[in-house]
Amino acid sequence: MRNMSVRKRTTLWIIFALAMIVTLTYAVFLLTGETVARQTARDDLREVVATNCEQIRISPDGIAPPNYFTTPVKGGLLAVDNDFLQEISGVTCGLYSGGGKLIYGIDRLHGETAELEFQEKKIRSVRSGGHTYYVLDQPVTLENDQTYWVRGMIDRAQDREPLLLVYRLALLILPILIAMAAVGGFIITRRSLRPIDEVIGQAQHIHRESDLKQRITIRTGDDELRELVDALNSMLQRLEDSYERGKRFTSVASHDLRTPISVISAQTELALEQEDLSEEERQAFTVIQRQSERMTDMVNSLLNYARLESGLETAEMKDVDLSRLAETVCEAFRIQEGDRRSIRSDITPGITVSGNEGLLQGMMENLVSNACKYGVDGGWVKVELKREEDSVRFTVEDNGVGIGRDDLEHIFDWEYRGTTASEQGGAGFGLFLVKAVADLHQGTIEVISEEGKGSRFTVTLPEGRNA
Repeated sequence: MRNMSVRKRTTLWIIFALAMIVTLTYAVFLLTGETVARQTARDDLREVVATNCEQIRISPDGIAPPNYFTTPVKGGLLAVDNDFLQEISGVTCGLYSGGGKLIYGIDRLHGETAELEFQEKKIRSVRSGGHTYYVLDQPVTLENDQTYWVRGMIDRAQDREPLLLVYRLALLILPILIAMAAVGGFIITRRSLRPIDEVIGQAQHIHRESDLKQRITIRTGDDELRELVDALNSMLQRLEDSYERGKRFTSVASHDLRTPISVISAQTELALEQEDLSEEERQAFTVIQRQSERMTDMVNSLLNYARLESGLETAEMKDVDLSRLAETVCEAFRIQEGDRRSIRSDITPGITVSGNEGLLQGMMENLVSNACKYGVDGGWVKVELKREEDSVRFTVEDNGVGIGRDDLEHIFDWEYRGTTASEQGGAGFGLFLVKAVADLHQGTIEVISEEGKGSRFTVTLPEGRNA
């Protein structure tokens, strides 16, 4: 449940809430429906019996209205309206003498009436022929001073049939309601969360483009989402301001540091050329020279980083002959390394990419420089440039000291220096800049390394000319 999207969770809660409401309503209906139906049947029984009692009369002159049942009795003619025989709301009636003999009407108890005593206006449940009936007796005293009984009966199953029909309909409608709730809940939540989806899409676009100048916009009014967007835009503004200040500081600081470091390096070289230095003094100047060289590397890396960060927005992209560029880099390092190590190359000619030539050259030089720096004397560095379908693969491999397993996942981090790098010196910015250049050109970089056996760096770039 925690890993579900808000849309799914909201839809499920709507379905659950509606299902609970429908289920509770159905349960209440089950509990109260039968009671209501039973009471309705009893009310119908009372009403029909009372009505039929009014249909009975004595005709002293022996003349009865048409459509009346008649039978001679003491004091005249007993007349009963033929409507007495009608079944109304499931209720049937019978007219009985005081001794329990059926005079007119319907006897649902199949002759068991004689055994059932009359009880005035009391509804009883009587079992007969596999059925249970409600029975109501009401006395009628006519003008001849004779008392007759009207007995009304209704089958208890009569009040359950409508309920059973409703129960079946409810069970049929329940899953339909839940399905409608699912569809309706999904539509409602999708429409409600559409502005949030737009915000997420714009934020992801800003992340992909690495453009902190963009802002998130929405079409809704003053609500919680507007407050969220305003807070995000304020955060983006602060990030942009901090980013710009950091770029300016890096650029200015690295420029300002080059002059004093150059002076230190020049003075140290001049001092080391003196022949009258003691061994202790020479060691001290050597340490200063080594640290100044490290500072020079660090300042150059900071400058390259500042240029690269600016290049993310202003780098000129054009068609670059990557094959020629790779040959140039390899030739330069052959001259630099001389007999210390072999620089081998296997470069496919005519490979062109769309990119910034200066940044791509710096990326190649950085990888080859690292391979030489962490190589072994008498070893080799192999440079390959191959075409693979719609991409270009640039590989630098060496048989040097390699990279420890713990360092591999961090080597592209800003200013991370592994164990080997610490021993060899360096500022720790090189591989970070290499990855930044690869990212700028929509490329990837991978590394395979084993400590003590060497490393293999592979940069993959999309091949193609600038449109």
